[in-house]
Amino acid sequence: FLKNYVWPFTSISLLTVVIFFITLQCSSDLSVDVHLFPFNLSNRTSNVLSEISRQVNTLVYNKTCIESNTNKHGGLKSTTAKVLEGMEWENNIDCTKHRRKTSAEDLLCLERQTFLKNYRNPCYYENNSTLRCLPYFQIFGVCKSGTSDLFKRMLKHPQIVPNNGILKKETWFWTWKRHGNEGFHRDVPGSIMMLSTFLDLFDAKTIQTNIVYIKDYGEYHPLVTGHGDPMDFWDQASWRDIPQNDQNADEPVYTDIHVIRHLNPNLKLILLLRDPVERLFSNYLHASFGSTADEFHKDVLLSLDLLRNCTRNRTMRACLYTPSILGSLRTPISDALPMKDLYQIAQEGHYYITMKKSISGNILYESRVLLNEYFRPYKEELAQMLGNKKYLWDDKQISYH
Repeated sequence: FLKNYVWPFTSISLLTVVIFFITLQCSSDLSVDVHLFPFNLSNRTSNVLSEISRQVNTLVYNKTCIESNTNKHGGLKSTTAKVLEGMEWENNIDCTKHRRKTSAEDLLCLERQTFLKNYRNPCYYENNSTLRCLPYFQIFGVCKSGTSDLFKRMLKHPQIVPNNGILKKETWFWTWKRHGNEGFHRDVPGSIMMLSTFLDLFDAKTIQTNIVYIKDYGEYHPLVTGHGDPMDFWDQASWRDIPQNDQNADEPVYTDIHVIRHLNPNLKLILLLRDPVERLFSNYLHASFGSTADEFHKDVLLSLDLLRNCTRNRTMRACLYTPSILGSLRTPISDALPMKDLYQIAQEGHYYITMKKSISGNILYESRVLLNEYFRPYKEELAQMLGNKKYLWDDKQISYH
């Protein structure tokens, strides 16, 4: 059970954690030895751990972590032309003209802050007095792919500060609460969360009071904070609430992702991927759309029929950005840690186990065939984008809960 089910998941999570820690601060002391793990591993898991060893040891070989005086000791530098490369869309936003009023703040026209150079985390002084901090990193998807599990493991790092949101992880701000949405329930009016309230969720005081002194540099604040809102990957249905969009258009020009990047262009993004068929079934049970494989199959047929009817006259993007369609889908598509600490993080059990899966039964063969065929062009595009055929999930046999 351990080698066939737990380790393939935890080892992949470990890879993500290790690479993330290295982006915080390079260290020549970190080294990974596959032979440290005291039990027989499957070939697949051994390959994953070998890849961890290769990537970590390659990354730490280059000791030039501090590259320039403008970004000394890992501190975020002010936004430069290089940072904004690929952000030409910002030039098309005219903030001098009258803009329509919506329930959400017009953050695309909010002046970007200059972050303090002696803070690793993106922080700035509001009104020259109060320290405010945006998240350094975000786990932004995909739902039911182990985001809570990974976030919990990351909080074991002594330089990562938890937020004050749900499970010390989720804020529900960008795609939900700033638009007045209470989670999935857009028909239930909710209070509008402002940017200032979002910033209150991040512990600037702890980041500020943790100080180290570096020779020839001075005072430095090494702590970082972050959050994990998987809905930001898939839920952009409130795009008409962004003032720069044409509310009568079929598709958005700007989404909340553009807003996030406008305010925090250096945000470190972490994305977890999972076989889309398995992920969909897990999400179906988690959201209580149904409780059996037979119910899942019936809803797969209804959802595929709904999407096919919609895409006869509209693009898939337009269909999935329409709240009525989205609501109708019942199958909603550093200071390096010692090796013993990394080993402990990887050894921990799953943070969240879907108990409903134990009584639901496995996905029906008919459902898997239908969904694999439907997802195939998207999986092929993803595999081509990432340059790795493993994201076709053609050999997927194990279901993780």
